[in-house]
Amino acid sequence: MKQDSYRVAFATLVLFPFTASAQQTPSPELPKVVVTGNPLASPDVSQATSVISEAELRRRANPSLGETLNGLPGISSTYFGPGASRPSIRGQEGDRIKLLSNGGSTFDVSGVSFDHAVPVSQLVLERVEVLRGPASLLYGGNAIGGVVNVIDRRVPRFQDGAKTGFQSALDASGSSADRGHSLGFSLDSKQSNFAWHVDANKRRQGEVNVPIELECERETPTSAELVIARKLCNSQSRATDFGLGASARVGKGYVGASFSQFKTFYGSAAEANVNIDMNSQRFRIEGEHPVNQAASPDTIRWLVGRTNYKHQELEGGEIATQFSNRGTDLRVELTHPSIAGGKAVTGVQAENNRLAAVGEEAFLPPSATRSVGIFSLHEFKQSWGSFSAGVRFDQVTIRADGENISEGRRRFSPVNLSLGVVAKLDQAWRFTGNVALGQRAPKDYELLANGPHIATSAYEIGDPNLSTEKYRSLDVGLGYKKGSFSAKANVYTTRFTNYIGLNAQPGVELDELPVYIYSAAPARFTGFEFEMESQIADQWLLRFQADRVVATQQSSVAGTARQALPRIAPLKLGGAVVWTISNALQLDLGFTHSATQTRFPEAERVTNGYTLWNMAAQWDGRVSGAQVTALLRVDNVTNRLAYSASSILTQTAPDRVPLPGRNLYLGVKLGF
Repeated sequence: MKQDSYRVAFATLVLFPFTASAQQTPSPELPKVVVTGNPLASPDVSQATSVISEAELRRRANPSLGETLNGLPGISSTYFGPGASRPSIRGQEGDRIKLLSNGGSTFDVSGVSFDHAVPVSQLVLERVEVLRGPASLLYGGNAIGGVVNVIDRRVPRFQDGAKTGFQSALDASGSSADRGHSLGFSLDSKQSNFAWHVDANKRRQGEVNVPIELECERETPTSAELVIARKLCNSQSRATDFGLGASARVGKGYVGASFSQFKTFYGSAAEANVNIDMNSQRFRIEGEHPVNQAASPDTIRWLVGRTNYKHQELEGGEIATQFSNRGTDLRVELTHPSIAGGKAVTGVQAENNRLAAVGEEAFLPPSATRSVGIFSLHEFKQSWGSFSAGVRFDQVTIRADGENISEGRRRFSPVNLSLGVVAKLDQAWRFTGNVALGQRAPKDYELLANGPHIATSAYEIGDPNLSTEKYRSLDVGLGYKKGSFSAKANVYTTRFTNYIGLNAQPGVELDELPVYIYSAAPARFTGFEFEMESQIADQWLLRFQADRVVATQQSSVAGTARQALPRIAPLKLGGAVVWTISNALQLDLGFTHSATQTRFPEAERVTNGYTLWNMAAQWDGRVSGAQVTALLRVDNVTNRLAYSASSILTQTAPDRVPLPGRNLYLGVKLGF
C-alpha cells in the first residue's frame, strides 16, 4: 500500500507539474492586505498566510469550518464526522490554534474535545484569513500553531469606494451524499453615514454516504436495532443561525455593533446514540478612529465582545453532560509612528471566561480563566524591504471552583518575542523570515481534567503542577513571481522544551478506559509548504501544492526514545487544471493526495494513503436583473474509501469513520 501511494504521488507530479487543489481556483476578490497578523497594513508579511475569499469559500463549501479549510497548504482537519471539525495547522491542533471571529475570541469549547463543533456561520463570510506558524505576539500563547480569523459582514465597515444603497441575496444549496439542503438570505443597506445588516440561514443533513457497509446499533428505551448500510452512523445534523448589525460614521471613523446566534443539533460519529445540542450567542461592538484627522496616520481600533456558549450531550434523548462557557474579550490597538521613522502598533488584549461541565462525562471541574496581555510590534522600512520586532507580556490566572490546586488558583506570566524580515531580492524574488520565542500558559483542562472522556475513549487526568510551555520557532520563505507564473515555499521548525500532551499510561485503566495523563516533554515540529501556479494559455491555469510536517515528542515512559506525535497529517499533494471557457463559465478538474502515514505513536496503526478526485463547474451571469452564481461540484468522483490520519476516530474507532463517499453538490446564489 505504501509503494502504491508513492507511485500515485509521483505520477501526479509528472502529469501536473504546476497544479493545485481544484477548490483553490484563483479569485480576483483576494484582498491585497492581510488583516490577521498584519495590523500595520503592510503589503508583505514575514509569516506564511492564506486568504480565502468569499467566492473561494463558496467553492470549498462544507458543513464545518475544518473541512472547508482542509487541504490548504499546511492545514488539515480534526474530522469528527460532518458535524464537528476543527482546523489543524502544521500538526498543531486544539487550543494551540486561535480561532477568531472578526478579530475577537469565539469562546467555544471545540479545543476541549474533538466532538465539539465550531460555532461559525459561513453564509455571510467575506473571507477567512489563516496565519500559519506562531502568532503569539499579537494573540497570546494559544496562537502557537497559527490563527484562523473568519471575517463577516455583520458589522458594516465604511471603506473608501464601497457601494452605497440596498443589497439583498438568496443562497440555496443541496448535496446528494447526505441528502442535505440549506437556504439563507442576507439584507444590507449602506448610506453615507449609516449602515445595517441582517441575515439568517437554515441547514439540514442526513447521515452521510460512505463507500463501505457499516454497522449502526440504534437503541431506544425499549429496544435495540442493528442496521447495516453504506452510511456513517449517527452523522446527521441540522443548524440555524441568525445575525444583525449596524454601524455609523463618527468623524472619519465608525462605531458598530452586532448580535448573532448559532444553533446546531448533530450526531456524534463515535457513538450511535449520542447527540449534541449547541447554542452560541455573541454580542459585539467595535470602532475605528483616526487620532489626528488632519494628517497623522495614527489610528485606534477597538472591540468588545460577549459570548454565551452552551451545549448539551444527549444519550437516548436524556441529558448526560452539559458544557457552558461564558466569555468577555476586549482588544484595543493603536497604530503610531515608531522610532527611526517606522510604523508600530501597540495594544492590550483581555479575556475573561468561565467554563463549566456538569453530568456523567464531566471530566472537568468548573473553572475561571482571566488573561491580560500588552504587546508592541514595530516595523522598519529599508531600501531592500523591511524588518519587524515585537514583544508581548501576559498575565494568566486559572481558578478551579471547589478544587484545591495550589490554594485554588494558578498564575502564569508568559512572554513572547518575535523578529521578522521581508527582503526584495530583485523584481521577481522575495525572501521572508520569522523567528519567535514564546510561552503558553497551560489550559484549564490540562491542569484540571480528571474523569472519563468518551469522545477520546480515554480516562483523562490533568496535572495541576504543569509549568508554562516554552518554544522557539524559525520560519523561512522564498517567493517568486514573474508574469503569470508564481511559486512560494516555506520551511519551518518549532521546538518545545516542555510540550504538553495527552500521553497514554500503558497497562493502566480506570472505569474500563485506558488512562491518559497530561504531561510535558520535549517536542519538535518540522515541515515545509510549497505552492505554484502557471497560466499556460489564455484559458488554462495549472496549479500545484505540497506540504508535510514531522512531529516527535520524548516518550512519557522514562528511558525510552522519541516517538511520533499522534494525528499528524502525512505528505499531501494537490493539483488542478482550470479551464475558463468564458467570462461566465469555468470548469475545474483536480485531486488531493494523502500519502500513507507510517509515523505514529506506539499502539496505534498505519493510516493508508488515498487520492480523491474532484470536479466543478461554475457559472456567473445576470438573469432578469439578478446576479446569479451557480456551482456544481462532484467530490470524491471515484467513491474512494479513505480515512483521515488527523482524525482521532481513525484510531479510537478503527474502520468505523471513513471520509464521505461520492457527493454531488449544487449551490445557487442570487444577488439583487
